[in-house]
Amino acid sequence: MARPSTSRYLREAPQTLLFNRGVIPLQVRELPAGNYLYEMKFDGYRALAFKSRGANILGYVIDREPTDVLWVMPSREATADFLKDELESMIRANPSLEKEIGLGRQPRQLGRTNNTRRKSFAGGTATFVGGASAAPLAFRTVKIVILDEVDKLRSLPGEGDADSLASKRVSTYGTDFKILRFSKPTVEGTSRINRHLLRGSRAFYYLACPSCGEFQELGWALLRFDDICLRCTSCDGFFDQDSWQGSVGEWRERAPNTHHKSFQSSALISPLIRWETILEEYRQAVDALEAGDPSLIQVWENSRMGKVYSGRVEKVEPGELYERRECFN
Repeated sequence: MARPSTSRYLREAPQTLLFNRGVIPLQVRELPAGNYLYEMKFDGYRALAFKSRGANILGYVIDREPTDVLWVMPSREATADFLKDELESMIRANPSLEKEIGLGRQPRQLGRTNNTRRKSFAGGTATFVGGASAAPLAFRTVKIVILDEVDKLRSLPGEGDADSLASKRVSTYGTDFKILRFSKPTVEGTSRINRHLLRGSRAFYYLACPSCGEFQELGWALLRFDDICLRCTSCDGFFDQDSWQGSVGEWRERAPNTHHKSFQSSALISPLIRWETILEEYRQAVDALEAGDPSLIQVWENSRMGKVYSGRVEKVEPGELYERRECFN
């Protein structure tokens, strides 16, 4: 299957990535003006889950609603890699974007700048900066701010939090602006993206049971380890990854919020990684934890489950726990 991240902007999402649908239209075309948060927490394929979706949104802005955009990443190196590996490949795959931007430095008489940190187009400019310095964050006024890997941004000496500093760049636009944040979470109590998630609409992805059709989240505690099948909480049936991910899905908000949208999910909905792999990583992380090394379980919680790490880990296998259940009258 062709890599969908480089061309999804102008064509329908592949059937294997159904959880992508509804997110970009919601963010770009349907939200009224205001302070919006767009958070997606998927598995370790962060380049596809976060940056590609942000690149798709940027493609829409360039082609349909041009304006000034500030894209902030943790470092200049990360910015350069993203532009080379993700954004420029998307531009090449879409003739309308390539016409707007081009991939080389434009002649000065055209009044455009197109280099490794700035892409100019009719009606706006997209500027890409690292968040390790206050200078590029403090003087630009833009209508859209995109903050990538928010939990890796630093507090800048003498300036304050890079996340907050960049977010202030939209203040000139009153209520007609967008702020989008992407990140995997980190540690409970200090994770920026988790704070933003809790302030927003908290949308989670629900899938229909392959048998009874009732919708539910795919929770880790519902996974039976011996055959890698996940239980339906309505009909008690167990179904494998392909069966669940072939079902109809939808995002459901737990705290509806017109002005602040937030999303969270785990790797269990992603067709890009097998549940067997997630389970093997979990077992390795638990073994390391029992040997005194909590680093692997934190990575697993953050990157695979999309959750903050609290230091509390349930090491009982969910399948065994389910088999020990009793009925109470």
